Amino acid sequence: MREASAPTPPDQAYPDAPWILGGRIVLGQVTARHPLTPMSGVRHLLDRRMLLFLGRYRQGTLDYSELVLAAYAHRGLRPGLEIRHIWVDNEPALLGGVHLWGLPKKLATFDWGHHHVRVSDDNGPLTTLTWSPGKTGLGRLPVPLWFFGTRDGALLHTTAKARCRLTSARLTVDEWTDRLPALTSPRARLGAICDPSRAIVPPARVLAHLPVPSAGTHHRQGV
Repeated sequence: MREASAPTPPDQAYPDAPWILGGRIVLGQVTARHPLTPMSGVRHLLDRRMLLFLGRYRQGTLDYSELVLAAYAHRGLRPGLEIRHIWVDNEPALLGGVHLWGLPKKLATFDWGHHHVRVSDDNGPLTTLTWSPGKTGLGRLPVPLWFFGTRDGALLHTTAKARCRLTSARLTVDEWTDRLPALTSPRARLGAICDPSRAIVPPARVLAHLPVPSAGTHHRQGV
């Protein structure tokens, strides 16, 4: 297994890995109404369950916001998140995500309130999320943030990690576009707030070279 490498674009517009990201993370588990089809090279661990991840990074390598919808997956004994959808509000963050980690990042606008955010892209609203902190504090804990990506026909794996002060939270989906998988409930389970958090995202590693899809097939079915 070796670190992923890719030609550096002329006048590279994003920082090299590792990235250090400090700020607040809000997360919870949601369930899709219908089964999800995994990306090539991995299998799902929990069928329809997904992690909803909201980051607002204000310290470190870059200053940006991030919305992630990911499935729990594995390749052999190696677990990680399959990033199905991811939006950011920063061009270098987008380019770095694509070139360094093989993530399907897109641009969006984040309209932040005290305990809520509305995320929209060029096609309209994506989601509105509301959260409220709970009374259960779990202290400052390490949090693994391992994830898969694909680039140039290769399956990538990144062993990011964070350390944060973890507090339980109630996370609610107030608005949800039909461009995303339909959910069984607007209430996320296992909601939590990581504030403050500090994540380190190292270079990706190549796990495998994926077979070339045959004509008329797609890398991933469904949304």
